Amino acid sequence: MDYVQLANAAASVTDVAQVAAAQEPPPAWLGGLMGMAVVMIALTGCWFASALVGKYFIKNAPKKTDAASKAPVASTAAAPVASQAAVSLPIAVILAAAAQIVNQPMRSVVISAPAHSNANWAIQGREAIFASHSAKAPRDVSGLSAVKKG
Repeated sequence: MDYVQLANAAASVTDVAQVAAAQEPPPAWLGGLMGMAVVMIALTGCWFASALVGKYFIKNAPKKTDAASKAPVASTAAAPVASQAAVSLPIAVILAAAAQIVNQPMRSVVISAPAHSNANWAIQGREAIFASHSAKAPRDVSGLSAVKKG
């Protein structure tokens, strides 16, 4: 290739670039529509991928054997002790951090109330609170001429 051919090729490329730059941009609604289409396609792809993973795990689920079904069930008495220890640990950590910040010993106070089978008092309390709220009358609404333009 000589320089003349190379210059002609460069000129044709710049002509194409000028024509492409002279085109009007697409309308805004088309960009919104394309964005929505991309999101819908991505969500559909995620749905299909999760469905395939679910089918894989359902297909390859371990089968129950007789030995597993005949195994003795762990006693339920140990479960509350373990859950109480798990609940008290974060409280102890929070108390230790608070005592460190304040430089004074902290005391943990936990209040628990037994569950009531009849909670009419709670419903009556809500009704009393809602009854104390009075409905406000709407103010006179003027026309749009009263709205100030900012």
